[in-house]
Amino acid sequence: MRVERDSNTKGGFLGLANNKVKTIEQYTMDGSIHKKPITVKEGNGKSEACIKAIGGAEGTGRLVGSSIGTAAAPALSNIPFVGWVAAGWVTMFSGNQGADIGGSMAESMSEDC
Repeated sequence: MRVERDSNTKGGFLGLANNKVKTIEQYTMDGSIHKKPITVKEGNGKSEACIKAIGGAEGTGRLVGSSIGTAAAPALSNIPFVGWVAAGWVTMFSGNQGADIGGSMAESMSEDC
C-alpha cells in the first residue's frame, strides 16, 4: 500500500519561494510503515532575476520612503519628551512602507516574475 501527500512550504531566499514537497509513505504487507519514505522536492519558486528586481526595488523604495519621513520628522520633534522617538519612528515606518510598495511594484511590473 502507498500513501502520497503534497504539502507547500516556504523556501528560497527570504522565504519568497514556495516549495512543493511530495511525501510518499509505503506500507508492508502486515500494515507497518516502511522505515524510509521517499521525499521529492520540487522547486517552483521565483527566478533569480525576479528576486534581484524585487530586492533592488525594495532598496530604492526604502530610500525614497525614508526621505519622505525625514522631511516630516522636524514637525514631530517639537513634541515634548517623546518628539525624538516619534521623529525616528516616522522615518523608519515610511522607509518600511516604501520598501513594501517598491517590492510589490517591481513584482507586478517585471517580466521575470
